[in-house]
Amino acid sequence: MNKINFHIHSIGSDGKLSPEDVVKEAIRAGITYLCFTDHFKRPEGTTKKDGWDNNFYAEDYAVEILNLKEKYKTQINIFIGAELDWLEGYEIWIKEVIHKNNFDFVLGSVHRVELDGEFIPVPLDEETLSNTLMKFKNDYKELVKKYYKQQKLLVKSQLFDCVSHFDFVKMYNENNSLFSEKEEWYKRLVLENLELIKEKGMCLEINTAGWRYPIQEQYPSEWILIEARKKGIPITIGTDSHDLSVSEGLEEAYELARKVGYKSILIFKNRKSIEIQI
Repeated sequence: MNKINFHIHSIGSDGKLSPEDVVKEAIRAGITYLCFTDHFKRPEGTTKKDGWDNNFYAEDYAVEILNLKEKYKTQINIFIGAELDWLEGYEIWIKEVIHKNNFDFVLGSVHRVELDGEFIPVPLDEETLSNTLMKFKNDYKELVKKYYKQQKLLVKSQLFDCVSHFDFVKMYNENNSLFSEKEEWYKRLVLENLELIKEKGMCLEINTAGWRYPIQEQYPSEWILIEARKKGIPITIGTDSHDLSVSEGLEEAYELARKVGYKSILIFKNRKSIEIQI
């Protein structure tokens, strides 16, 4: 079976492993197709005050990936992509970044939502969750609505190949403590965005990172994957790894894909999709 990981990070952004160590771990795990999707630096004025992403995607990074692609070509197929943040108002900047780089694959992610002129992070840890709830006056439903609104704009832009971690906003929603996915308002937001993804010809990913966080399940939820499959929306698979968990959850993701009715997943080369049977 071809094993695919099309969402992974290295020290090219905020990962802990060098690109070569990622490749070695992927080979050990039997991965056939590996795409580096390190975070691209954000536009000036939108980063954290400490400039934490100023060194993301340094000039020699792409060269290193291309060298690894050649070095390990008999053992693994390596691709270069990027995970780009959707930031409303920065569409031209995003378009220029994509135009200047020879990406195989571009993931579009919503990690921040706009509130009163400020980009508020979608919770990534307990501190972020507390701060975000305070800013939204403990109404997490409003954050969820803003999240899916920004995701809709991401899809409409048609700048990306795939929507990353579709329901990322659920990360801390274990036991429905923040909102219920069964409520009609939530289902409506999800189904509207799925319909738009279908219309724009994009794909979704099964992202295994959720199994490593409080929600303890993949992105997106199984019911969302079922709806995506019904609509004919293609999928790819990625671990969103930042450390040694290069292959963690891949087997489970394949099993889930087959369970909901998918018979193939996508990889991308030069921004063109290639169907791989599962």
